[in-house]
Amino acid sequence: MAVRVLHVVESLSRRAGCVSISVVDLAVTLGARGGDQYLIARDGGDGGVGVDGVGVCAWGDLDRWLGEVDVVHLHGYAAGSGRDVSLRRVVEKATGAGVGVVFSPLGAMGDGRVSEMGWFARRRLRGIRWLAREASVVTVLNGFEGEQVRSLGAEADRVACLVYGVDVAGYRGWGSGDENDERVLLYLGPVEPAGGIVVLMRVLAGLGPVFDGWRLVVVGDDGGDWVSQLRAGVERKGAGDRVSFVVGADLDVQKEWLGRAEVVVFANMAVRCPVGVGQALASGAEVLSTGLGLPEGEFAGLRRCEADQVSMGRGLSGMLGDVNRGDCDATGTVFDVAVMADVCAGVYERCLEGVS
Repeated sequence: MAVRVLHVVESLSRRAGCVSISVVDLAVTLGARGGDQYLIARDGGDGGVGVDGVGVCAWGDLDRWLGEVDVVHLHGYAAGSGRDVSLRRVVEKATGAGVGVVFSPLGAMGDGRVSEMGWFARRRLRGIRWLAREASVVTVLNGFEGEQVRSLGAEADRVACLVYGVDVAGYRGWGSGDENDERVLLYLGPVEPAGGIVVLMRVLAGLGPVFDGWRLVVVGDDGGDWVSQLRAGVERKGAGDRVSFVVGADLDVQKEWLGRAEVVVFANMAVRCPVGVGQALASGAEVLSTGLGLPEGEFAGLRRCEADQVSMGRGLSGMLGDVNRGDCDATGTVFDVAVMADVCAGVYERCLEGVS
């Protein structure tokens, strides 16, 4: 069954850590199987995305495109500056037009400790609760997030697990080792405390000789003034030749560094959609990641650690001395966009059953 889908994302920039990396690959894959696919970003940009068979729509033309599709898929949730209100309007307009709605929170509920939330986080949770109840189907990253959305009022038969994958073939053949013959440990994602960059720096400072011969390369957008602060700290420690920063990397630059890296670390201190984990595994690198947002199960090349300095240090100490880059293959795993597309096809059919 060919389903026409409008994919709604916050941005189409495809910067490091952005869910649009996966969503664009998904739209291309679904479009090749039949069924028109459209992308629309709430920031109003097109991210330079130009893909045959996939339409990029202007936010101001939303009403028009709702008349052209069967399903609207909301990828992620962002509150503030009217963003949560705009999502609510999308759902109201879609349901009014008889269009099915799929909502994917992608870690927006955090770790679920409501008692520790401030006013802004509680507001976000209210918005997510409304969407979870109104959507035809809600997808979750793992069982933990599934429990969260069910606690907000989403019935169990409307909840499905969906892991965000990437086009695995598109990550092979990039890079050829570091140009300085140093071994590369890669951090990929927004440079901010929630991404764990501060904890990672502390871990590396305590590794001693284990980190000899390695270089940390930080690839991602600056989440504030953190890059300049971290650079200053690195220089004070006399480690400027051991740490590099690549800010504002587009997708090709990300792929190039993934091809050079032997180990990629995701030190997330908050729940996030693990798009980068899929990118890293697709490139053949080994991955160490905190378990936040990861799917259940064991995957070749992926090791897990707790979201704390001790556990991360132990994980890296073990990995840096025993790396087998290229041994893992993400093809056919949940991190493969082809598998994601199979799951989405079933989700969209369930969605349409709910509105028929």
